[in-house]
Amino acid sequence: MLFKAGNYHLDLIDESTYTPGSADNVRSYAREYDLTDAAYRPSSRNGLILREDGVVRQSCILLAGGGASGVHEHSIAIVNKTCFLAVGNTLCSLVLPSFEFRWHRQVDHAS
Repeated sequence: MLFKAGNYHLDLIDESTYTPGSADNVRSYAREYDLTDAAYRPSSRNGLILREDGVVRQSCILLAGGGASGVHEHSIAIVNKTCFLAVGNTLCSLVLPSFEFRWHRQVDHAS
């Protein structure tokens, strides 16, 4: 799913087969954010790629629990230079364009 934020284009990708640390993943990401409790495996895996003028500038994958959730038009909200992203049962905040991680909150027990 493609989103636009100023001069940036954000690709949000459902990476349901992504395995953290594996060399066999279809795509690799510059940053990996695991939002799950250490006792659980992620059930939702969303990749985020930022492009400027067609060139990849940053990428990350967000891993969350609480049940699998898909990627849809309401998965992202962009306010100024902040990207709010829903993944699994979690809402998180990233700085654009660096994808610096600000915070995350579990907003539901299950997605």
